[in-house]
Amino acid sequence: VVARTEYDATLRAVPFARPEFILVARPDHPLARRGTISISALSGESLIIREHGSGSRYAIFRKLQQHGVTPSVVVESESLSFILGYIERKMGVSFILSHEIEKELAEGILKQINLEEGNIVFRADILTRRDEPMSAPMRYFLKIARKR
Repeated sequence: VVARTEYDATLRAVPFARPEFILVARPDHPLARRGTISISALSGESLIIREHGSGSRYAIFRKLQQHGVTPSVVVESESLSFILGYIERKMGVSFILSHEIEKELAEGILKQINLEEGNIVFRADILTRRDEPMSAPMRYFLKIARKR
């Protein structure tokens, strides 16, 4: 199961999940107080983001580039708790999968910043090799995954 990027022709991709990234900050951050913003408002904004090579980072930067936005990346990390710590210290904003921060949003530690263009959708696929027959367990797994 991998993040959607460009795949080699030797691979077969089966769509698996489409979670959403939401933009979040401390409730007292200037962007959080504005309510809904355009993605263009993120130009030059301090962004706390996932590490190089991350599929989520790829999806986020692709969306920002589509809108001509070049954020200022403050820090990169593969650790959610590290990213949350930087947000709490007023070091910037971040795109985080909505299901990962339900508690922080409910408790008011973080605030979602709504985007006029909508949230960033992250696509994950199940990859198999086209030139190899699928095993029975793999066929069964794909059958279950397609139902969900």
